[in-house]
Amino acid sequence: MHEPRPPGANTGAAAANSLKATLVELFAHSEHAVLCADGSRRICFANAAALALFGGSEDELIGRKASDLYAEAEQTASDGACQQTSADTGQGYIRWLGHRRRCDGATFAGQTLIATLRDPRDGGLAYLEFVHEVSALAGQTQVLHALRGIMFDSALTFEARRRALLEFGCEHFGLACGAISEQDGDELVVVAAVGSEPGLQVGQAFNRGDTYCDHTLAQNAAFRRDGLTCERMPPRAYAGRLELSRYIGCPVLVGTACHGTLWFADREADGLFSQADLDLIAVLARCVGEEIEMERCIGSLRQAQDRLGHTGGRDELTGLDDRQGIASELDNELDRLRGQPSRTLSVVLLAVDHFDTLDARYGDGAGNAVLRHVAAICRDTLRAGDRVGRWSGDELLLL
Repeated sequence: MHEPRPPGANTGAAAANSLKATLVELFAHSEHAVLCADGSRRICFANAAALALFGGSEDELIGRKASDLYAEAEQTASDGACQQTSADTGQGYIRWLGHRRRCDGATFAGQTLIATLRDPRDGGLAYLEFVHEVSALAGQTQVLHALRGIMFDSALTFEARRRALLEFGCEHFGLACGAISEQDGDELVVVAAVGSEPGLQVGQAFNRGDTYCDHTLAQNAAFRRDGLTCERMPPRAYAGRLELSRYIGCPVLVGTACHGTLWFADREADGLFSQADLDLIAVLARCVGEEIEMERCIGSLRQAQDRLGHTGGRDELTGLDDRQGIASELDNELDRLRGQPSRTLSVVLLAVDHFDTLDARYGDGAGNAVLRHVAAICRDTLRAGDRVGRWSGDELLLL
């Protein structure tokens, strides 16, 4: 069952347009830790995931200086980070890796997406942070230093960063190809690929049982097939298009859920993988998972910016977005789908039956009362990331 939205998050046009109501509606049940600080840099919102990550209650976090949650030596870096965003428009964001501080004083390595938003109440700036704990990039070895360079190169897009990670892995392991596969039922769909194998293309779907990734997912850990282990399993023919002999791969986790696999392979079976190689593929898979998490955070951030800045208004009767507002949100979602083929979107047009006859049968205002009630049901039962607006007289559009 879907968790209902927090009570009152959408009651009334004034509340619906407020910064806090928008943050509650979008992020109250988000799996990502989300903090928001007002113009004085004091925390005004922390969702449940943030309370768990920083180990405090709302009373301990709300009203506290945001800089208190950074390790002392790195507070300046955080302050400077927010100043680099596009403060005039409330758009833009930066990524930052550094040590964060929990409420009990303990520190952890955290990856933070920092952005500015316009508070619709007074036009002032608010500072939004998505934070998640990382361990894979906390080391200082040469390999991890190179990975940090890839992960935090601001010139790289999400797709370019994934490609750079794949190219890094191919070069390090000395293998011909590398790919990220996403689970789709019993199939694995290639969502990113590099290398010289013509039989490996983005968008291809392979039956999980035809791939070495099946072993990777079954044992939920880094897996190898090399010159030492090849006798225990035959080469896999990926749908008859690609026969691979040497392989190293690892599950990609996004949060606690398995998203798919990261793998590198070659037709030649010669060569061995060491324990250090297995450790590295686990680090690379963690990087890919964190990239996917960051991209989802960026999508949530854009949704918040769109919600606060869209030009559509509120429908007076239902308190929902009006037609212009929900149509704008639909356009935004369709744009995101073009850039992220793995995303899905459901669109529902809900009409109230016999709406035109309700007043005649039950008295003046009955139709409006029913429509308000249906709108309230939608608000209270849809998930935090879903949207609903009034499309026409008796119709609501749900995303």
